[in-house]
Amino acid sequence: MPQFESGVCGRCKDSIFFNRKLAYIESGNPVCPICVNRRINPLRKQMGKMPIPISKNAYEENNVYREL
Repeated sequence: MPQFESGVCGRCKDSIFFNRKLAYIESGNPVCPICVNRRINPLRKQMGKMPIPISKNAYEENNVYREL
C-alpha cells in the first residue's frame, strides 16, 4: 500500500494526499491532478510537448476523481 503524505497543491492551494515518489512535483511542492489536467497539460500541448501522465497510485483516490 502506498504511503500518502498530506500537503497543499503548489498551484491551487487545495489540500491533497499524495505519494511523493509518484506525484508531479513542481518547485518542491506537489501539484494536484486537477491542476495538471487543467493548467499544465494544455500549456504543454500548446508548446508541442507531451502531457504529464498521472499515475493511479500517485494521489489518494478522492483527490483524483473529485472534479475530473
